[in-house]
Amino acid sequence: MSNISIKAVAIGVGIDIGGTFLAGVVFTIVYTVVLMSQGVASPADLQHRMQSDQSFYVVSLILGTGFLVGGAFAAARIARAREVAHAGLVGTVAIVIGALIVFVDTSMYPSWYIPVSFGMTPPVALLTGYVARRLAKPR
Repeated sequence: MSNISIKAVAIGVGIDIGGTFLAGVVFTIVYTVVLMSQGVASPADLQHRMQSDQSFYVVSLILGTGFLVGGAFAAARIARAREVAHAGLVGTVAIVIGALIVFVDTSMYPSWYIPVSFGMTPPVALLTGYVARRLAKPR
């Protein structure tokens, strides 16, 4: 693991995890307000509606993937070397953190969400690192 910038990976993971979390909170608040404006009032009904709406998870997946791309790209560009490896490490840490979250409670996700989310992470992170390397100015 020589020539790996811990700083670059940490910043990339921060962008990915932090951005995904904050965007998820904002999206959930907006979604809750929309449901409440439609007459859904009780917390149990709100939770049920969110968990049964596949579009809620699709938007969450898109938000998470966007922040993964941002974090992997940032790590690759900050490192200025081994861009694909740095981006891949951001993806790896994201999977580990995601697995810890899922381990706590798998019942809150539809059956397709975890395999799709975890399955997309490595290729998206690695492709982002490749793009960052291609966009980098020659050394």
